[in-house]
Amino acid sequence: MDQLTLNWGPPVDIRIGNGPLATERMLLEDIEALLEELGETVLKRPLLVVVPSRSLRLHVIERLLSTRKRALAGVECRTHRSLAAMILEATGMPTRYEPDRVALFARRFSRQETALATALDHLAEGYKPVVSAVSDLLDAGLDSAHREALEDTLEEDGSHVATKADIARARAIVGVATRTVVAMKNVELDRASTLLAKATEIVRFRSPRPVSAVCVYGYSDATGVATDFLEGLLKTYGGRLYLDQPPDPAYPDRMDVGVRFSRRFSERFGHRTQSRVSIPSAPSSVEMFKALGADAEVLEVATRIRALLDGGRTAERIGVVARSLTPYRDSLRTQLARLGVPFSGVGSKGPSAPPAYRVRALLDLLRLAGRTPIERWLEARSPSSLAAADFDVRLALHTLGAGRIEEAALLSIPRAAPHGSVRLPFVNGLALTEPREDDVERKPYARRRRLEARTLERETELARAVIRLLDGGREPLAADRRLEQLEALLTLELGWAADEPVVDELLLRARQAVEGLPSDFLLDLDEWIEFLETAWDEVGKTDLGGSGGGVQVLDVTEARGRTFDQLFIIGLNRGTFPRTVHEDAMLPDSLRRVLARSGHGVLPDLPLKLDGVSEERLLFAQLLAASPSVTLSWQEVDDEHTFKTPSPLVERLRSSSARHDRSSSWKTPPTAQSPFSVGRPEKDGRPRSAYENAVLTSIFGD
Repeated sequence: MDQLTLNWGPPVDIRIGNGPLATERMLLEDIEALLEELGETVLKRPLLVVVPSRSLRLHVIERLLSTRKRALAGVECRTHRSLAAMILEATGMPTRYEPDRVALFARRFSRQETALATALDHLAEGYKPVVSAVSDLLDAGLDSAHREALEDTLEEDGSHVATKADIARARAIVGVATRTVVAMKNVELDRASTLLAKATEIVRFRSPRPVSAVCVYGYSDATGVATDFLEGLLKTYGGRLYLDQPPDPAYPDRMDVGVRFSRRFSERFGHRTQSRVSIPSAPSSVEMFKALGADAEVLEVATRIRALLDGGRTAERIGVVARSLTPYRDSLRTQLARLGVPFSGVGSKGPSAPPAYRVRALLDLLRLAGRTPIERWLEARSPSSLAAADFDVRLALHTLGAGRIEEAALLSIPRAAPHGSVRLPFVNGLALTEPREDDVERKPYARRRRLEARTLERETELARAVIRLLDGGREPLAADRRLEQLEALLTLELGWAADEPVVDELLLRARQAVEGLPSDFLLDLDEWIEFLETAWDEVGKTDLGGSGGGVQVLDVTEARGRTFDQLFIIGLNRGTFPRTVHEDAMLPDSLRRVLARSGHGVLPDLPLKLDGVSEERLLFAQLLAASPSVTLSWQEVDDEHTFKTPSPLVERLRSSSARHDRSSSWKTPPTAQSPFSVGRPEKDGRPRSAYENAVLTSIFGD
């Protein structure tokens, strides 16, 4: 990153609001004033609002329209990535982007570094931390020209803060990162940081499109190259940067200490600030409750939302936010739907559908080949390709001592089943004996289930064919050859129908994953499987709710910068929110500080991993300032009846003496229990779903 370029262009107007509600109000007022000032000019030179996420983009558009209560022309709202792609396309530059390409080269070059290979090569996913560190370096703006300076800095200054082994690993990672940059340039592949850097250069020196002004909103932090891009937009076209610095939830009269997480980002613009405007935000009204399990917690939230909707509240202005939605996906979809609450999981996917399980079994088959368990092989196959029930085939093979495909392929069925069938070790009902000459009485007996030998012979032949095909892919192969083998495996050996929609989707995603690789570029099996795991990650995933309408169900990343009339924050347990923050084992913060030197080093924008502690504080403070009414909840025990501890963020808020809205419920929060807990439930007036009424009736009667 060239720090000498920071003094070009007009000064950036930074506006600071105390919380998302205050910052959003300031943005809307400024846009209204700019539209009034610019008049019809915005039809030729639009006003550009840049945000970090699709979720926030949709929210800003909705707030603009609902505030004006009429159509709006001359304002564009885009994420910085989509804006960069549009700028590159407008100038005729390619915008190919596949994030896993970095992982491909990083793993390949890491295996060639002794300092990394000796420690990581024997571990499953051992190079994953290296890929993360390399990505951080590239996002901070690393280029091949930085290698010598970085290595010198590590050698001269690193010895004061790290061991020789740490320095050796860090030098190896720098080498891997610079070689990755060179390799991707050689094969003409770009990643997000490269595309943003190219777009920044175009904005600074070519001014690709007419824009009246730029408003950058919703950012607390960004990678080095993303910050360069935003700075380029603001200093080329002029505009305003909106920063959210919320108050401390426990002590609203002072700023939350988590704001220091955004200090590095704000300092990139603040050294030439034209004006700083601060709008205070009133403390939110906060309620709390605890729950006995995830289902009980979500049911209580759904019940409260149902009451709000019945009272006339707008569903889209109600939010349900968790640090991560993964533990709550099933409960959210079930409980909200049962009470008729419309909702959308913006930016999040729901539980997996049946095709996803077949895809995972397929990946296991590719990875393990002959060592694949019989169960996973049968799960990866199409049900129509089985000559008998998969349970019978599985049981027969296990009866003959074959627990893996390679063992099934070695079976000699004529020798193992000389009588033409294999007797399975379970009873298939009762039958009567055939009458004999000396005994006319037919006696009942337990009939053993059998599987015909010819059926089992066909299965062992398929096992041998699969092993032959997979063994042919052990050597490095070109991408086209990999795709041919994959199609043959799916349609010929596993019996998937060629016209089956999931087959088309899998093959299309696999082709897109390797698109742009040179024809002579060879992939080994591990690299190929890593490509497929990334490409197929979304296959078979269901939507979590609707397509954007209804109650907004979000994780904290998607919720950043958004505001609500009523907000429910769930899952506030220790280790969940705040999440547990770990230092990078491969490139520790002590060496990251040496390379960044507080914004004045070789890579000034290299992030520190332990800054995640401040980020968690900031996220919590922003959420509590994002709505005038907030409900906090946590689990006292989980669904396995294991005791759980409330989040320290909640405990600190409960013990605060500065909040004037404290109630007795803060000290002894009510407990949400399962509706099916021991004892007849009281008639509390809350709505009950048909399912709940049916279960209660079956337990307690009318």
